[in-house]
Amino acid sequence: MRTAIFLLALISFLVFNSELSSQTITVDSISKSVFCIGDEFNVYYTATGVYNDDNVFVAQLSYPDGNFSSFYNIGNIVSTVSEIIICKIPDNATVGNQYRIRIMSSEPYFIGAENNDNIEIAPDPYPDFAYDKHVILISDSVIFSDSSKNTVDWFWNFGKDAIPLTFSGPNPPPIKYITPGRRQVKLTVESKGGCKESSDSDDDSDGGEYVHVFDCNPKIDSTAFVITSDTLIKRESYDMLDIWVCSNGHSHLENTSSIDNIFIESGGTVSLDGIYVYGGIYMKPGACINNVTEGIFIYKDGISINMHDHFDRDYLEELICDDLQFDYSEAPEKGLIAQELSVDDHVSSNNLRIFPNPGDGIFNVSLNSNLNEFTITVYNVLGTEIYTKHIDSFGGSWNGKVDLSGNPAGIYLVKIILDDRSIVEKIILR
Repeated sequence: MRTAIFLLALISFLVFNSELSSQTITVDSISKSVFCIGDEFNVYYTATGVYNDDNVFVAQLSYPDGNFSSFYNIGNIVSTVSEIIICKIPDNATVGNQYRIRIMSSEPYFIGAENNDNIEIAPDPYPDFAYDKHVILISDSVIFSDSSKNTVDWFWNFGKDAIPLTFSGPNPPPIKYITPGRRQVKLTVESKGGCKESSDSDDDSDGGEYVHVFDCNPKIDSTAFVITSDTLIKRESYDMLDIWVCSNGHSHLENTSSIDNIFIESGGTVSLDGIYVYGGIYMKPGACINNVTEGIFIYKDGISINMHDHFDRDYLEELICDDLQFDYSEAPEKGLIAQELSVDDHVSSNNLRIFPNPGDGIFNVSLNSNLNEFTITVYNVLGTEIYTKHIDSFGGSWNGKVDLSGNPAGIYLVKIILDDRSIVEKIILR
């Protein structure tokens, strides 16, 4: 009896050890051989032998030299048979070309053979380029030069109305533009590992690049603010509007954060003080501009640019036209005088409040002044009067309402006239 029990135990032991010795795990294939940090990929493996129902197969990545004395667990699957494991290159892995992968089981714990061939983790690509000029006339061209890193493929998009519009390769031909405007340039590069990066076209300071294209026949917009006499423009009431200075106009732009474009006719004058012109300053022969610190100037010879103290013309971008002609096809017929120059103003923008702004039709107006009467007038951007009201004997403080209900949505200008002095504010009707 004892002999039978012993033989049964021996047979069980031999069968158990036979099952253990028959376990193998081999890496059959990997979906690619060159990777970027963060890449996801498939590892195909074959497992033989017996595994417990709660067994987990885990894919492991070696260190860059192929050594598994330290490793990364990069994917797993609960299984007892051959499967596919979805893996990911860890974010803290380093660049190298001698990596290996192996598969281990948890129940029972068993380490399979590593794959036969090295795999590579390649560096990420870095898009970068320079150009010989970023401010041009339509007739000019721009030369781009690539300085990208870790790159094997390039794709350029030069923006609207570029010739050519796109290009593949590191050295594009000279690029021209057939229409004016701010043209965004985008470079997409690809690394050896197939990873792509693009210049960030929304950020001028970090890879996003723009070409500013100008025309010697610029169009004056229908919403341009027309200057026909001695006029002061203050605060931020005219942000992003064009200003058109006629031959008898003298415009003082003071503490206005930004203006789109300025057009100066022959004999016209503009004085700048703390403003930024987002687009261009177009000047016909005989035009004059004072107190300049920066900007893009498009002109025909015969103009005068007078710099602010401590600045010189090296700060400017200058484009010279053989013949500069304004396109008046959409220009307004008349404009609005913003604020007459005076030595002693009785009201300032700080004493005028218009709210809500933007508004849906009813605007509240609050005014303080030491004068006894005033006139409030509202104009659209073409200079057409749409509302006026005269207030007398208001005792230095007045609160009222302006009803613009029924008028189309857009920008309107509110002009307050006290005696021979005035102030203008911009309001937006939604």
